[in-house]
Amino acid sequence: MKKLLLIAFPFLIPSAHAVDYVKCEAIRAVIARNNIQKDTAKKEARDLLKVKKLREKYSKVYSGCISLYGSEEYKECQDFEKTIFSTFKDEFTEYEKSELSPFVEVNTRATKDFEKNGCYWF
Repeated sequence: MKKLLLIAFPFLIPSAHAVDYVKCEAIRAVIARNNIQKDTAKKEARDLLKVKKLREKYSKVYSGCISLYGSEEYKECQDFEKTIFSTFKDEFTEYEKSELSPFVEVNTRATKDFEKNGCYWF
């Protein structure tokens, strides 16, 4: 009987480990903050690409077609602005991917640390 208990004892040790809840909460806060920053960066990337494409086609444009108000190009600029993301979809996808890659890396590392420390989602 003693031999059976001694054999089973090593299998019980891994199941009883302490979880540092402060560390888990800190990692969870990093993940949440990173997701907020990622969403902000995504919106900024979208706006920057739109302005870039408008400036390439209309040199007088600063942040939108409003600077062309009253001219003949205003309506054309507005139509072009509405179709920018469908026209330049591949370029936007690559640009967005490059802008968001640091946030994806942080999220991947934080998630691995979260799981490695035995933390749980609630």
